[in-house]
Amino acid sequence: MTLIAFGINHNTAPVEVREAVAFAPEQMRDALNSVRTADAVREVAILSTCNRTEIYAEVDATDAQALLDWLATFHKTDATRLHSCHYSYAGLEAARHMMKVASGLDSLVLGEPQILGQMKSAYAIASDAGSLGSQLHATFHKVFSIAKRVRSRNRHRRKPCVRGLRGCVAGAADLLRSEKGHGAIDRRGRDH
Repeated sequence: MTLIAFGINHNTAPVEVREAVAFAPEQMRDALNSVRTADAVREVAILSTCNRTEIYAEVDATDAQALLDWLATFHKTDATRLHSCHYSYAGLEAARHMMKVASGLDSLVLGEPQILGQMKSAYAIASDAGSLGSQLHATFHKVFSIAKRVRSRNRHRRKPCVRGLRGCVAGAADLLRSEKGHGAIDRRGRDH
């Protein structure tokens, strides 16, 4: 299985597209149950905020086409509308993307703290819905741990800045390297 991070955000899609594929809280359980019926999806969580909709999944395939098709079908929108504005990461790149998101490094307002809570909420909802397995569970916990460390290392900064971004990215990279062999996330996004 491979970890996939798939989605659209403020950098890739205009507001009207982001609104078209956003999930209301009351839709989440049905959405999680539905996406698990998509080809090759074994474990899944969905993060939906005003600036992004992302699907984190353990899948048998290495591309996100099934997730794109499912997202378009679920929201009754044309998949071609999403082709030009989605992104997809696999394996270690997916884990790195999740770390950047949780740390606020991929936010419209650099370093904003709400995204970590939103990601924790997405994890809790997926856990309650039974859509997480051991792989995504371990990945989320590693992501949360690193996001907390990145934030604490940069807590003294009043405002996030480009210099802070470089420090956070370097800190995340250092943490990934230093954790090698100690519950690190491997190239496929798996904890080992």
